[in-house]
Amino acid sequence: MLTVFNLREWLTIEESAKYLSLLFKEDVTKGDVLRFALEGKLNISVHLVNGIDAKRGRVAGLNEIEFTEVTPDLFQQLGHRGLELDPSKKILIPQGITIGPEKFVRLEDHCEILRGLWDLPLIGAERLDVEHAYQVSSGGVEVTDVYLDGAFVGDVNGELWQLLERNERGFSDSEVSSAGGEKYFPACGLPKDSSLVVRTTALRELERTVSGANSEKSGSQYEVAQQSSVYRMLKAMVVLNYGEDVLDDLKQARSKRLAEIGKELEAKGYFFDSKTLRKHLKNLPD
Repeated sequence: MLTVFNLREWLTIEESAKYLSLLFKEDVTKGDVLRFALEGKLNISVHLVNGIDAKRGRVAGLNEIEFTEVTPDLFQQLGHRGLELDPSKKILIPQGITIGPEKFVRLEDHCEILRGLWDLPLIGAERLDVEHAYQVSSGGVEVTDVYLDGAFVGDVNGELWQLLERNERGFSDSEVSSAGGEKYFPACGLPKDSSLVVRTTALRELERTVSGANSEKSGSQYEVAQQSSVYRMLKAMVVLNYGEDVLDDLKQARSKRLAEIGKELEAKGYFFDSKTLRKHLKNLPD
């Protein structure tokens, strides 16, 4: 029986908090996991259960993007009111969505349906959803900001997709885009039937980052810290797979599950003889 952590492609936010608590030997909450993501320390993802329409986008630099000239009056009609503009000068509008300094996304015309696991780049309305989830989990304030260019997801290759909603709210043609005969507008956020999750590979990367921060320690101090990290990882794998109460059984010399644990570790490239493995299981830190 493979451990749940190694077998699963992703964990829920709650499961991720539990895993990190066991791994780091500290109390990690759902809010902590969400804060790690918002601060760029942990990559967070979304599981799209029932699918959603989306347009693929290509990231482009300033020298790759085209611009449209508009008059100041038209610029203000497009939503940029309250600005003092020189009526004698034209304004350049990039033909793409601005996502950073001199960084844009150019969308394709056709739509596709996305399902399954996608990463969150946290550049649009999806960031507001994660911030909202954090505020709810920590008893914070209501998130009232909006992002008019919609929510984005990304794949493992770094490509971006803008999530879309069908025009079922009666918006005018000027407010939506057409694709395949359908009318769409940018989704105001992640779908209600989706779930925030964390890839197990992202959790491993966070563990490596934290372990690397400890590399400044020298000599026996670093070796002890490194060994303790291995023990905690082993404990996290065992508890996620069998539950908290199995640790007492695993510490018994005749535990029938000892062989299963050994096979699971071997399948992942960790090789322990029975004597060494039994010693590790008996000395797991609390």
